[in-house]
Amino acid sequence: MLLHAPGATAGKAVKRMLPRVASLYKGVVGAASGAGIYIGTYFAFYGAACNVLSRRTDLSPGGIAFVAGGIAAAGGSVVKVPLAVCIRSVQVRTLLVFGLVCCLLHSVC
Repeated sequence: MLLHAPGATAGKAVKRMLPRVASLYKGVVGAASGAGIYIGTYFAFYGAACNVLSRRTDLSPGGIAFVAGGIAAAGGSVVKVPLAVCIRSVQVRTLLVFGLVCCLLHSVC
């Protein structure tokens, strides 16, 4: 006669492991949203740079794409770097709950 059914033991093991597995995904939403902001900013700068360069220069399409990519990388970094600094500061718990807002205001202004 079995005292514990094998399924019950496995169920307890799974319940113990769930918090550990879930802890692997902490911060994923923040990281993904930060990446989304950078990618959106990059493409906004890229599109604007392509439009301006194609209308006002005689560069080839490859040249326009190359220069627009550089402009987009610089423009995206203006948004990405202060945001990354604020995210890292919050992650190491050096700022209070409103610290992210304060950090953004000080880094942008």
